[in-house]
Amino acid sequence: MPRGALLPIHPSLAVVPDCPLITLGTSCREARWPHVAVTSGAGSPPRLQLRIKALRSSAQRCVVPERVRSPRSTMAPGWLCWALLLLLPAPVRAAGPGPVLVNRPFVTVWNIPSEPCAQQYNVTLPLGVFDVVANTEEAFIGQDIALFYSSHLGLFPYYTAQGQPVDGGLPQNASLVAHLQRARRDIGAALPSTRYDGLAIVDWEQWRPLWARDWSSMDIYREKSEELVRRQHPLWPHSHVEEVAQQQFQKAARAFMEQTLRLGEAMRPAGYWGFYGFPDCYNNNFSDPLYNGSCPVVEQQRNQELGWLWNCSRALYPSIYLPQQLQGTDKVLRYVRYRVAEAFAVQKGILSNAVPVLPYTEIIYANTSDFLSEEDLVNTIGESAAQGAAGIIIWGRSADTASKEKCLKLRDYLDGALGHYIVNVTTSAQLCSQSLCSGNGRCVRKEGKVAFLQLDPNRFAINLKAKKPQPVVWILNADSDMSQLAEGFTCQCYSGWRGEHCDSHGSSNK
Repeated sequence: MPRGALLPIHPSLAVVPDCPLITLGTSCREARWPHVAVTSGAGSPPRLQLRIKALRSSAQRCVVPERVRSPRSTMAPGWLCWALLLLLPAPVRAAGPGPVLVNRPFVTVWNIPSEPCAQQYNVTLPLGVFDVVANTEEAFIGQDIALFYSSHLGLFPYYTAQGQPVDGGLPQNASLVAHLQRARRDIGAALPSTRYDGLAIVDWEQWRPLWARDWSSMDIYREKSEELVRRQHPLWPHSHVEEVAQQQFQKAARAFMEQTLRLGEAMRPAGYWGFYGFPDCYNNNFSDPLYNGSCPVVEQQRNQELGWLWNCSRALYPSIYLPQQLQGTDKVLRYVRYRVAEAFAVQKGILSNAVPVLPYTEIIYANTSDFLSEEDLVNTIGESAAQGAAGIIIWGRSADTASKEKCLKLRDYLDGALGHYIVNVTTSAQLCSQSLCSGNGRCVRKEGKVAFLQLDPNRFAINLKAKKPQPVVWILNADSDMSQLAEGFTCQCYSGWRGEHCDSHGSSNK
């Protein structure tokens, strides 16, 4: 392509048609289609130069809030203001295995049961404005995401807190056939369309499939497993009883988890099936004065033993909920970084890169009513995006939306720090993908770099009256933003693309 050649801008980029929130008190203008100039030098990646062709119009006047005015602006009064409105694309399904749910490198998915806010308390959450993907009417199970709690999927066996068995108590003492028959009905009722292509997460937390990880309150499964073997073989030595009990438990636990995923994939083959909280890092030793967030080596090795689980998962959903004891500390980033990294270690070590990673986060510190600080939004959402996650899932309890007061607080948080940061990260990931990876891959932080996919927040304004996401980006320093992204990130090509900038067809090489 000749240097400086103009191409129509990517569909995700469009100009403010009526100049909402733009211009420094001067007349608004009617903006026409912008264009992209692709320039490159020897050994340097292509760079997007955004140009906007505009016509003068005195039909109306708009003012930029003080917080989004650039302190470096030297615009003469007669000049028109230049701005770019990133109208992120409407939820068009991605054909390839790269983007998930929508055709963007990073997506934020809402998994908070917030229907009562609008239906009971007349409090509308402007999720669309901030480019948050949610089910219709913000339902917990719908066209984009379905979280199956164990009580709503099949007949998973477990023991109550009082030690009473339910559906057999132990997986090796339960009917897998009965479980799958019930699960088939449950999946059919929850996801009636056989073409369902959203996220499908099974939340099973009563026991873990590896014997060595069933500690603390889960130790009852080891005890009951040994009792079961001892009743059958009362003369066996304890060591042999324990060995056989472990084998029986793990074999049955695997069957329940593996066959549940395989059933889901058989019934809804386009869904992104996986278990919540897997893989886990178990880096919870916060009291250690030398805490660095790393996953214990033994836990990394145990995750390798779960290859059967990863191989029947279509997505990985690690948990990065923040425990209360991390609130206000400097340990959050280290905690999250290693948990997300362990998911990618599983992805790259056992699976294909085409299997997406979507961490589950909570916007409230555990066991509190405090929303995450702006810094911890970066440490959770931002860190996930920087490592190359396909998206982030925001989870919440029904108690979080159980009153008008709580809904109003949630809306204020969404209108403020949360929504603005989501727009920033989503926009930055999209720009980075387009400029560095030809739109055929996502940007991933380079080894050894301390970088995040985010633009200068002082150049953002949000049109809160819009029905669709309309972040306004001040681009006085777009080149510097792109240069910073290029310095800190490299490309991970989607399947079917290869090359340093994902500009050639073929098997992905990154």
